[in-house]
Amino acid sequence: MTHLLSPTVFITGGAGFIGSALIRLLVNESDWKIVNIDKLTYAGNLESLTGVTSNPRYIFSHTDICDRPALDRLFALHKPTGVIHLAAESHVDRSIHGPEIYSD
Repeated sequence: MTHLLSPTVFITGGAGFIGSALIRLLVNESDWKIVNIDKLTYAGNLESLTGVTSNPRYIFSHTDICDRPALDRLFALHKPTGVIHLAAESHVDRSIHGPEIYSD
């Protein structure tokens, strides 16, 4: 009988409100390995993950998703089954006061 490995999933923005709730759920209710990729801007709060940080299936990477070489290294190291992308600048007032960071 073939033993299937548990999937590894990247979650971007995992220190945010929605991302941390999803990570807590997945660590507590599945056998998935979770790699939390977060830049830790104003919206990131690692304290919301204190209940799962000691779990061996949880890994935190302080990484900007715009850093392609860093992401390439993470993909090579962990070989994820999937990515759940939750990283975003969500406050409209921030885009009004500083729109240049949202344009190319």
